[in-house]
Amino acid sequence: MNKKGFTLTELLIVFAIIGIFSLIVVASTGYSQAKARDQRRQADLLEIQIGLAQYYQYYQQYPAGLTSGATTLASFILGGGGNIPTDPQTKASYYYAASTTASVNVSYCVGTKMETAVPSDNATVCGTNGGLDNYMQQPPQ
Repeated sequence: MNKKGFTLTELLIVFAIIGIFSLIVVASTGYSQAKARDQRRQADLLEIQIGLAQYYQYYQQYPAGLTSGATTLASFILGGGGNIPTDPQTKASYYYAASTTASVNVSYCVGTKMETAVPSDNATVCGTNGGLDNYMQQPPQ
C-alpha cells in the first residue's frame, strides 16, 4: 500500500518555520513604523518652526501658544491654509513654550517624544518638558 501525503511531524515543522518567519516580519515592520512616525514628528516640528519664523517676522515676537491669541500660528503654516501638525500616533499637540523677556516672547522651545533613537540635532538645552519629551528644538541662532 503506497500512501502519499505529509506526516503530522512534517506538518508541525512547516508550521513552526512559517510562524518564526511571521514573527520576524511583524517585529521588523513594527520598528519601521515607529521610525517613520519619528521622521514625521521631525518634519512636523520643522514645519512649526518655519511657521514660527514667519510669525516672528510679522509680529516681532513669538506667539504665547500655538493655538492661543487672535492670530494663531495656523495662519502662518502652509501659506495660511494649514493646520498646526499634531503627533501622528497620539494626535496630541506638540510641546511649545515661549520664553519671555520684558513681556515680549523672544524665543521658544518645541518638542516631542521620539519612539526610537533621538536624532543628533536635539537641542536639549531648552528643557525636556518635565521628562515627557526627549527631542527639543529652539529657533536657529
